[in-house]
Amino acid sequence: MFVFTGAEELSYEKPYWGKGYRDALNLYPHAFETARRVVVVDSVGFGEAGLVREVSLVWEAFPVRDKEVLGRTSVLISIKGLSDNVYLSFYHTRIDTIEKLECIYMVDALKKLGRVFGREGGECVVRVKDLVEIIESSIVSKPCIDNKEERGKNGLVMGNPDDDVKGIVVAWKPTRDVLRRAAKLGYNVVIFHEDLLYDFKPHPIVKEEVWRNPAKARVNADIGCIILRNGLNMVRYHTTWDDADGGNNDVLVKDLGLRLLERLPCSRLAELSSPTSLEEFARRVASVLKPPHVIVAGNLNLDRVERVLVVAGGGAKHPAIVDEAAALGAQVLLSADVTADTMFYAYELGIAIVDPGHHAMEEYGMKEFYRRLKEELGRKGYNVPVEFIENKPVARVI
Repeated sequence: MFVFTGAEELSYEKPYWGKGYRDALNLYPHAFETARRVVVVDSVGFGEAGLVREVSLVWEAFPVRDKEVLGRTSVLISIKGLSDNVYLSFYHTRIDTIEKLECIYMVDALKKLGRVFGREGGECVVRVKDLVEIIESSIVSKPCIDNKEERGKNGLVMGNPDDDVKGIVVAWKPTRDVLRRAAKLGYNVVIFHEDLLYDFKPHPIVKEEVWRNPAKARVNADIGCIILRNGLNMVRYHTTWDDADGGNNDVLVKDLGLRLLERLPCSRLAELSSPTSLEEFARRVASVLKPPHVIVAGNLNLDRVERVLVVAGGGAKHPAIVDEAAALGAQVLLSADVTADTMFYAYELGIAIVDPGHHAMEEYGMKEFYRRLKEELGRKGYNVPVEFIENKPVARVI
């Protein structure tokens, strides 16, 4: 017989706990009399479980008056709770919530329970909505651009939150190649950083009939068909990963050997340990990120780099970010997607732009996302396969 403890009512009896068990013994005496063994499952899920048979300890969890039944009873309980009474810090309080339980310890208890009758089993199954909650509580931050459009770019953007996770692909951009490879692996979650669909704004010099050419619609429809046909759940983290502790910007600061001076929305102001030349700094960026090219623009005569504004992604296309770099006293803006306007504006302001490419900057950081996700899922006991897929290079320098 297996007895699972629950939210029992306290009583005025002595002892005040366990009244439900004593009532069960009175109501179903035959079941207790004929059971060869009684196993009580109590206080599991927040530490490694162990089976206790010593009568005085069994009575603490299962305070019934029938000594013969007690002699046939053992208790599966968290050893941590038994040894240091950790559960007493939340026992019968409002903070005694399901969040206290960890899947890895629930599975541990289930396996040990299975051994009582000679069976093994149990694995942690994570649903898509659980995965999103894990990521948003431990890996990413809130959007650093707080508007409706950006909020809609983070979290589950397409799929079923109640699906069980079969496997996870992490990638920078969810191209058709990436989606097909995820489906071929049999995985059903794709976590990505860049836009899912191609949704460019019209340009005034392009005729409307050209702009509305069905080519773009065909590409987007094909992406949608691959997702729906293979039951893929699409989960995106954009600026929430750029701005997270240890996210895209922080990884660049750390791995480039910079010292953080100030955390700014979607960017980081940092300094070198010792001044260097513009060329030497650009070579350092190339050595770490290994992009197909590094563009150096703006003030090419800059002979001393001490302070850098790091903006993962396409910050170099925005004149306002060039302004910010100059206002913060940075000699270099490290960001991507430089344009003719911003490179000449940087020149006029006397600063330089180092652009290793949008793809290289952020795919580098997504590999850290992949590493942290694997670590977090493992810590919680979820045996879910996770794979990183690099985007194929689509540019080269000749």
